[in-house]
Amino acid sequence: MNYQRINQTLENLKQDAPRRAEVLQRVLSGQTDEEIARDMKIHEGTVRKQISIIYENFGLNDVLPGESRQKRSELAELFAKHKPELAQPINQTLRINPPRGIIPLDSPLYVEREVDEYLRHILSSHTDKSPLFIQIQGAKGIGKSSLLIRLHHFLEVEQKQIVGRIDLGIKGFTSDILGNQKNLLYQFTYAVAQKIKKALGKPEIPDLRNYWRDDIADSFNCTNYLHEHVFSRISQPKTLLIDNIDAVLDHEQTQQHFLDLFMSWYEQKMKLVSQEEIVWPHIVIVYSAEAAGKISKLKPLQNLGIILELPEFTEGQIIELANKYGLDWGKKLAQRIKKTQITNGHPGRINKIIKKILEYRENTNLYLSSHKESQDLIANVNKKNEELPIIDASLLHIFKEEKEDKPEEIIEGELIEESSLNLKKEEKKDKYEGVIEADFATKSSTNENNLSNIKQEDEMPSAKIYNRDVFILVDQSATMDDKDQGSDKTRWELLGEMLQGDVRKLLMEKNKRRICEEITLYLFSRKKVGLKFKVTPSNNNIKRNIFDENLPDSNTFICLTFKECVDTWFKEREKETKEKEKKAFILIYTDGMLDDRPQFEKLITETCRKLDNQDEIKIVMIGIGDEVRNNPEPFLDLDFNLQKHNKDRHGNPCDIFVFDLADEMDGIIELLSRQFEGDSADSDKVPEWVKENHEDWYQRYQKEMGLE
Repeated sequence: MNYQRINQTLENLKQDAPRRAEVLQRVLSGQTDEEIARDMKIHEGTVRKQISIIYENFGLNDVLPGESRQKRSELAELFAKHKPELAQPINQTLRINPPRGIIPLDSPLYVEREVDEYLRHILSSHTDKSPLFIQIQGAKGIGKSSLLIRLHHFLEVEQKQIVGRIDLGIKGFTSDILGNQKNLLYQFTYAVAQKIKKALGKPEIPDLRNYWRDDIADSFNCTNYLHEHVFSRISQPKTLLIDNIDAVLDHEQTQQHFLDLFMSWYEQKMKLVSQEEIVWPHIVIVYSAEAAGKISKLKPLQNLGIILELPEFTEGQIIELANKYGLDWGKKLAQRIKKTQITNGHPGRINKIIKKILEYRENTNLYLSSHKESQDLIANVNKKNEELPIIDASLLHIFKEEKEDKPEEIIEGELIEESSLNLKKEEKKDKYEGVIEADFATKSSTNENNLSNIKQEDEMPSAKIYNRDVFILVDQSATMDDKDQGSDKTRWELLGEMLQGDVRKLLMEKNKRRICEEITLYLFSRKKVGLKFKVTPSNNNIKRNIFDENLPDSNTFICLTFKECVDTWFKEREKETKEKEKKAFILIYTDGMLDDRPQFEKLITETCRKLDNQDEIKIVMIGIGDEVRNNPEPFLDLDFNLQKHNKDRHGNPCDIFVFDLADEMDGIIELLSRQFEGDSADSDKVPEWVKENHEDWYQRYQKEMGLE
């Protein structure tokens, strides 16, 4: 297993099974099963089961009797080679000081985000002749430079690329240089050449002082020198990382010219516009979110290449960071930390909070059990909301220091979601919410009054569509590159635009509810599991990040990808309690019948037999393109056959599959909500366009289902 796969597996563990990730860390630190069980307050048998799954996750064979110690050793060797920072005693984390500035490569305190994995993937697997231009933006102190040095290390050490990293914020780029166009481009050219010089060998590159000509524009001097004497001499993959673009944006005299340089590189050097071979490297530039406004006004970089935003920490990442310091934070506490205005999930601010907590504990050794004031405050809060977890006294101390307010007000206003305690805000809740909670089963007289002049009940989404796992499978077959009649765009381009809107609706929070927290998106084409992507509210530009970077491929084989998707969902459900287990949607977008339809039907049948009821998972196939639009009946037959014959594990009808046309559906939310209307045999579930345009098929459907 290589570095990239280990990181991906680790990321999946952190997101999907944080407790198992903690078991892994404790195993790597040298703790025994008994010690892990004691510290995590779980049974030893549970520990052994979790460790067995960890072995499987990281490609180690099943453990036979007497082999446990050997497998533990193999796991330790694997991480010592690829992730040595994880192999340290747990109690050492308590003595680690929060970092200032860039987190060093050897620090165990770095927490990866999805952007890390995405950058490693595209920069190591990109095979197109045109190099990538990537912009990374994020708030100051959010970890951009720390990400960049890790990306540098990965590309240079793991991928054997030639990498140059230029930091425009260092002392070499003084105000005198940054404020003068000639000085800036000269120094920048020199810095790039020096960073990559060791890969060039002999002969030595010409002295830049003798090359630079005053009768030629500075941008030409820079571009021509790098082309002729640096980039053209390197045949292997190469990447140029440019940090702290902000430094240039502080100087009006040079900012426009410097950004124009990137625009000219992108258009003339990084695209195949002539017979000349492309020698330019991938380019990654980094700047703060505060600087993004200036860049937008200056135009050159607007919509140029791939634009990524480095987001704040998720709740899981906050827990992971706390664990690295030896703090045992639960999910609800992480939610409070993320939502409070003091941090808003910002890594730098969370590190500051953690540092104060550790100082507080070390200096006073006060914990909640001996902190009468804190107990009284929390008891007062818990009277209003019994479900809230108790806060550590040291954390209360931090928030009292950060906010010059009464502790009780801080808890209510900051650490706890405001709506849960503020009765005035409770009274202002959306008029729809009561009806949504009741799933529209009944309406009180109050609800009837509220809704009488607004919307009818059947126009509102079913409550069953919320809080689900969502998977999207996208047809990447060659025909997706076709253009339909009257369209100047390919199906692939149109689907990217349509799906962009669908994804944002699925991730959007409304009335404090959303359909899903993230989306797992797969591409399918050949007889293998397709590429997999994670889409989140902060990184949801799938048109730019997925559709623009991946082109239509070959066939329409879905089964291996579909099976991977369903198996993943079932596996994760097994870890959840009955009260908390999530249901799922699987959305399939395709422009033609599946090449492995019989096997697909069999997989649907097998999936049904594992379900307790048909509401647990809904699979929606959405047809696009002229071929499907002009002849949808094979897809309707597929829908009908699966609806008619499938049973759940208890022998009850299991209608989990439906087909619809993208051009005919009202919207993705309405389509999903319709899946929960009526019984499985209810004719109203058949779309109106089928009834109107395919009467023969509809009559046959009614007859077969006994609805005539």
